[in-house]
Amino acid sequence: MSTVEQNSRAQGIVSDLAKGLGFSVWWQFNSCYITPDELRARVARAGLDDTKVPDIDPDTALKAAVREFRKRKGKRTICQAEVVAEDGAYIKIGLLFHKRVSDDEVAKRQNETLIWDRHARSWADPGLSAYADELRQRISHKQAFYDGNAVRDRVVMPMLSRSCGFSIKKGWYFVPTEFEPNVAEAQQALAGMDSFSLHVASVPDGHGWEQPVAAGVSESLGDELEAIGEQVEGWMEMSRRVRSDTIETVMGRFENILKRACTMEAALSVSLGDLQDRVKEMQVRANEVIDLKEEELNAGPKQPTVRETLGLLEKATVLQSYAAIVGEEPPTDYEELLDNLADHMEALNAA
Repeated sequence: MSTVEQNSRAQGIVSDLAKGLGFSVWWQFNSCYITPDELRARVARAGLDDTKVPDIDPDTALKAAVREFRKRKGKRTICQAEVVAEDGAYIKIGLLFHKRVSDDEVAKRQNETLIWDRHARSWADPGLSAYADELRQRISHKQAFYDGNAVRDRVVMPMLSRSCGFSIKKGWYFVPTEFEPNVAEAQQALAGMDSFSLHVASVPDGHGWEQPVAAGVSESLGDELEAIGEQVEGWMEMSRRVRSDTIETVMGRFENILKRACTMEAALSVSLGDLQDRVKEMQVRANEVIDLKEEELNAGPKQPTVRETLGLLEKATVLQSYAAIVGEEPPTDYEELLDNLADHMEALNAA
């Protein structure tokens, strides 16, 4: 079994504490570029699934490079790129030049258009300017190489997901000790990449880390739970049944949070019972919403209320009805008038 290689400078504790609560994991990268083939080979050598590293989609890479392209003179933008049109065959990119026309106004003018042929995966019109040449080079580079963000997303984040890792803060995660093999596999896949460093340090047992880490776990998982709760409540506003795959995904996320909570309880020797109770309550609520939607849709279209029907009528018709049914001077506020008339009509229907 592979073991974690720990960063000695970051570690700051003696080696016999390595088997503690778990591992603190973070990463750094700078000018990191690697081809999909190279990354797949690294992943495969580490015993991981290299099919999870796909080829780069040229159109997606092109659009990303276009979004990032901006030329400046000092702090002032003088040229930027933008996808101005696309269809099934071509993507058209405009080079927009900025011209200041007043102290508080800048005009943009498209002086050049590049056209990318999606089927041929080549330039139908490459443009002629130096800016067009630089943009094409950036697009070509992005179509050929993964950057550090992609390496993180293809190697590090899946490892953290498999390892019940949770975010202490952005870019800094805690992984329980039992998942050491997963961390070691990710380290092996990234070993020797000077431009990408995966740092791992032990979180020792008995040094006061238990409660702070548990509090972080509870907050992190609680945030996930709140987001799921908002999604579930949103189902009530839908005019159709909740899709079965959506239900399956949400219920799976509940189970995943419960699993991670149990794992963290065992790793930290603390109780996260309140969090688990919240998960179970929200599971019940999700099932209630699903049942309510089923009953609502099985009952057929909802009949409009008297008030809703009155709101659809012409004002003159409503005023005539008010005079005939209420027999009083109508209020000046039309919404109040509708409310009063609806109350009288409902009282007549109930009599």
